[in-house]
Amino acid sequence: MTGPLTDRVGFARPDACNPSVRRRAAPLELIAGLALVVSTAVAATVVSIGLARAEPIDPAHVADGSFAIVLLLG
Repeated sequence: MTGPLTDRVGFARPDACNPSVRRRAAPLELIAGLALVVSTAVAATVVSIGLARAEPIDPAHVADGSFAIVLLLG
């Protein structure tokens, strides 16, 4: 008693088993993966530039209680 909705497990689309659909989706998945790699590299670059330009902690401010509040608030 298998029908069109019960012969597959999970929430796959009915045309997901069609090989032509898989071939059409492969380039899109590759582009999405490359975009994720590029955006991660850009984010890492921006963070490292921000860390390089950051001023060091002044020891006079460390003795003050405000530095602890800044660390607590993030």
